[in-house]
Amino acid sequence: MRRLRHIIGGVAGCCGRRLWLLLWALGMLSVADIPGSPIFVLSRAEQWGYIVAAGALKASVLGVPLGLMMRRRPWRPAAVAVIAVYGLLAVVNALCYRFYEFGITRKLLMILSQTTSREASEFVPALLANLRGLLSAPSTYVVAASALAVCVAMLRMPRRAAVAVAAALTLAGGVSFAAFSMSYIAGRTAHSLVVRTAKYIVEARREQQRYAQMQQGHVAPLPRAGSIAAEGDVAVVVVIGESASRDHLSLYGYALPTSPRLDAMRDSLYVFTDAIGSSSCTAGNMERILTFKEDDATEGDALSYPGVIDVFKAAGYRTWWLSNQERVGMFSNISGVLAERADEVRFVGADNSEDALALRYDDALLPDFAAAMDAGDARRLVFMHLMGSHTHYDARYPGDFARFGAADEMRLGLPWLDGRTGAIRAAYDNSILYTDHLLAGIVGRLAREPRPAVMVYFSDHGENVYDEGPYTGRGRAYVRVPFVVYANAAYRRSRPDMAGRLAAAVGRPLSTANVVYMLMTLTGTRYAMYDGADDPLSDDFTPRPRMVDEQPWD
Repeated sequence: MRRLRHIIGGVAGCCGRRLWLLLWALGMLSVADIPGSPIFVLSRAEQWGYIVAAGALKASVLGVPLGLMMRRRPWRPAAVAVIAVYGLLAVVNALCYRFYEFGITRKLLMILSQTTSREASEFVPALLANLRGLLSAPSTYVVAASALAVCVAMLRMPRRAAVAVAAALTLAGGVSFAAFSMSYIAGRTAHSLVVRTAKYIVEARREQQRYAQMQQGHVAPLPRAGSIAAEGDVAVVVVIGESASRDHLSLYGYALPTSPRLDAMRDSLYVFTDAIGSSSCTAGNMERILTFKEDDATEGDALSYPGVIDVFKAAGYRTWWLSNQERVGMFSNISGVLAERADEVRFVGADNSEDALALRYDDALLPDFAAAMDAGDARRLVFMHLMGSHTHYDARYPGDFARFGAADEMRLGLPWLDGRTGAIRAAYDNSILYTDHLLAGIVGRLAREPRPAVMVYFSDHGENVYDEGPYTGRGRAYVRVPFVVYANAAYRRSRPDMAGRLAAAVGRPLSTANVVYMLMTLTGTRYAMYDGADDPLSDDFTPRPRMVDEQPWD
């Protein structure tokens, strides 16, 4: 301990207490997301202890080179730049983890690379609202006051005492990190924020290059394509919602009547009660919805797996991709790339975020949907990708659907709601109401279809809209999604066994990553990659722990 105190004393001599304290604070922010990982099972107190100790270790390690640079005038600007970049990354890491349950990760870099400038601008108001909520939370000031008190105490205490405190914290950080490294294979390099940021940038860039190659026609052949076959002729409409939380539909017991038309036809629907998205972001979900990549797969990107559209085309289906979202993101977009494989591709909203058509309502999809239903093909697979309940919520529905207001929301008894936040939540519920109207129209059209037809509706993920405090956003806690199946009379006559299968499956745990298996069962499509254990409609279905963002979900 004495030797360690001498070492820390040398660090303090190099960088000074103020710089060490700054690096300590940034170090804590840079590792704030690590002990909260499900693989690192710790109580809240233990998580805080690990963050404090690991931050001290990082401060001591970084203090020597940065302190020496600060003491030499020619190197001082470089040191300031390093600290500024490190500080920015640390703050982004901590805020992302606080609001969205993940810090700087591959997932964050992929979201950024697939996000349009318009979509990014729409998140700014939500981010500002979350920052206001954070600043209004008493816990924020408790933490800030505690940190300030520690800093003042360390600046005022004798040098030997301050060195002893820093030495003890650094030792605790070293022991904690050593225990982590011996216990877990993954996550060690994540303690270096710069290393992991660079690593994920490279990975995101490689994936974008693969998207570009696929757009240019470099598509790997389907594995075991000879095993693909289909029985019967069915029209399948897969409606993929956006950011719709199951808990905001009256169909699932929500207090406000946000899905009155689905409520009225509930007896004709199969309403699945335990469905979740495989990610808290659109990109993470779409790469699994549109391929055979399962929720627990961690190897390879989506393009390493067979595509759903390709499989159904090989089974004799004519395929449509109808979308009210952008074709591409900042660089490329997994759903846009995979959608290009469809026979008919329509992006009714926009090709990019600068297009003036970007704010069209989802009913702009209906003419192309009607054309797909009128097509003469016996086997049809139609994807409809909605803008749904994406922020800004009030831009997702026409004025006729502005049925709920702040007063309606405040009557729900959520104490943190006020006129401003209540209005935002009301806009979200109005967007759910509009989607209900759209789905009812699709069901009505399929009900009149003389040929067998099925609709499968689900959202990619949910959203927190002031549900549990003064915050909005996404996270692992908000992936419960609506999942509804409708089968018309012609389908029920042609597949009388499916009514019983669907009725028996509505309570089973379902991940949207496995929807392809349900589509295969609903259409009688066979493929060697099919896994009945993950198909709620199969007699071989076996419940297992589901994964969200490649981590166990509870």
